[in-house]
Amino acid sequence: MAVVIFEDVHVPRLAPITNTRPAYTITCGGNRLLDMAVMFGQSVHAVTRPFMLPQQEAKYTEVSTGLPSSEESHLFINARMVPNPGALSQLHRGASSANEWAIIENGQLLAAKLKPKQPLAALNTSVSLEEWVGSEIPRVENTGGVFTLFDYPHEIVTYHQQLASTGIEFYAQRKQIPQAADGVFIADQQSFSPNISTNAKAGPVVVEKGAVIGPGSVLIGPILIGPNVIVREHSAIKDGTVLGESCRIGGEVEASIFEPFTNKQHYGFIGHSYVGSWINLGAGTCNSDLKNTYGEVRMSYQHDKVGTGQRLMGCILGDFVKSAINTSIFTGKLIGSFTNLYGYVTENVGPFVNYAKSLGSVSAITPDVVIAMQQRMYERRNVAQLDCDRQLIEQLFAATAALRPGLENRPPSI
Repeated sequence: MAVVIFEDVHVPRLAPITNTRPAYTITCGGNRLLDMAVMFGQSVHAVTRPFMLPQQEAKYTEVSTGLPSSEESHLFINARMVPNPGALSQLHRGASSANEWAIIENGQLLAAKLKPKQPLAALNTSVSLEEWVGSEIPRVENTGGVFTLFDYPHEIVTYHQQLASTGIEFYAQRKQIPQAADGVFIADQQSFSPNISTNAKAGPVVVEKGAVIGPGSVLIGPILIGPNVIVREHSAIKDGTVLGESCRIGGEVEASIFEPFTNKQHYGFIGHSYVGSWINLGAGTCNSDLKNTYGEVRMSYQHDKVGTGQRLMGCILGDFVKSAINTSIFTGKLIGSFTNLYGYVTENVGPFVNYAKSLGSVSAITPDVVIAMQQRMYERRNVAQLDCDRQLIEQLFAATAALRPGLENRPPSI
């Protein structure tokens, strides 16, 4: 048996997050679906969108791109599945069963153990789900509702809050991080500078290897500070925050996910948000996560306006976003990948945009400029820029032209 993570036709709905990464690499509750798949101890295969294949092959070596043998049943997991530790235990039981089964809700396949009746690639074609699974395969109930799919980007923040405490504790157990005090897990005692305050009453405080916490900082669980993270002096890292590998963080952060290699080194507030990789937030950058009316935050997507069901909801930042000093991002905004922000951000912003509307300028950023910026960023962290990185930038720029109406022929002006 192999484990197969597959992206379905709804993955593009998670843009801008999935414009630059496979859906199975989204961090939520301190974990990624990819990490959980690896825990099965079987070979892991991933089926992603064609333009994402070079990224998958170069950067996610835990998975194989080729499909496993079609001669036996395999465990199939939807790449949009929320990485819930409770779901993992149920999948383990299902994988050990001798019987084939499938969990289908609202016409979407969540997980299954079976031998497909059609090639796996058919999931992204006109072949129906029933034809692919086979009508004779028993349908299994989603017991306790632990199997859930991300439908919209804001749901990553919502589920993250629900899973933060159990998910971060699961992470500490998975990584075998020793407990230094009640609820405080520290991989390396040298991480802590003097005069650091920790509070694990509401959930664990987990600090990974190589992390450095500056003096005077406050850590309020549940939080996860990943490998080689630098938390600047007098920072406040508060409940529900996950800082990915090699982030550099200062100021106040609450209830947010920071993917690896992102910088927020100075004062400013980020709350109830998803912040992608390779982002740089200038000093004083803040986001709002609460409307003045205290009402429900609604998110505007390309074809929908969706209620989040939440009173607190910040912003969704795609990978490689940059903000200038004192940038202010309004409640519930989506910011596309490779975009630069200035001033007040009062609306959603597409990818590859120099957005300074409050200063009188909005213009497109061309791929050659973005490629040069990315190369400089990577060099600062001793990371090599690959051909697949440059290729993705060019392909994504072309594919998202409709999100920059009237901007294609205007050169960057900032």
